[in-house]
Amino acid sequence: MKRAIAGGLVATSVAVGACLFPSVDPLGGTGGDAALDAPVEIGVDAAPDVAPDAVPDAPPDAGPCANDDPSTVAHYLFDEGSGTTIHDCSPHGFDAELTGNNAATHWTTGHAGSAVLFVPNDGVCVIVSSTQANQVGGSLTVAAWITLFDSGGGYVIGQRQQTGYGWRIDIEGTDAGSDLGFSIGIGDGTGNDDSADTFVDIGAWHHVAGVFDATAGTQTLYLDGTPYAAAPAAPGIVADPLGTTIRIGCRGDDSNYFPGIIDDARVYARAFSGSEIAALAAE
Repeated sequence: MKRAIAGGLVATSVAVGACLFPSVDPLGGTGGDAALDAPVEIGVDAAPDVAPDAVPDAPPDAGPCANDDPSTVAHYLFDEGSGTTIHDCSPHGFDAELTGNNAATHWTTGHAGSAVLFVPNDGVCVIVSSTQANQVGGSLTVAAWITLFDSGGGYVIGQRQQTGYGWRIDIEGTDAGSDLGFSIGIGDGTGNDDSADTFVDIGAWHHVAGVFDATAGTQTLYLDGTPYAAAPAAPGIVADPLGTTIRIGCRGDDSNYFPGIIDDARVYARAFSGSEIAALAAE
């Protein structure tokens, strides 16, 4: 499921196109947006093969959340609505930091609850400082909701540094549009790319996900629940030689900033099935 965005947003310090939310001041906090003050329930569809998230019955900016799926590495709902600390819903407590110019003001309406407005000129990025959150070797699932403001490229989420990476989901700006990619690092500064055969359009919510199944030897990119398989898949996730940590909205060397909104970013240490990804995309 995706939500279209209409209207315009006026902000003198940021130019992000004409596809923003008329009811939200993205550089002034949540303001009086009733959508951010109402209780929000966020979780996975009640499919038999999906463990639902357990979210407190509280306004989205009330504080820590909870995700009791044992395979969860990190899960960021971005429902704080203020400040620079991003709570991890997983049992591990890998809280992240929102960085960049005026970082605490980069909040807006998300796919559900609040979300972070990523503005390249302000260098906005979310950094997971714990190296324990890094994933190498085994299976992996990573997912997020995104909205693009222009056709330029940028990193959605990844474990990436300048000379090598473990994995990433990114948008590559091209003359034809914005191409979605999922890549697994293979240890020599390169990776096995899996790009969708369709472009991510501007001004609408899209669910993006990447699944690496180390046992089956498959690597699959999902756009709004539709799979695009890579052939052949990478043999395994190799650790970044520079030991970088997970970043959301930018690359590990503080470049390739994402131009838009990111919400509900998740990392799991297992390969989700197609039906599980479809359930996430249907939320």
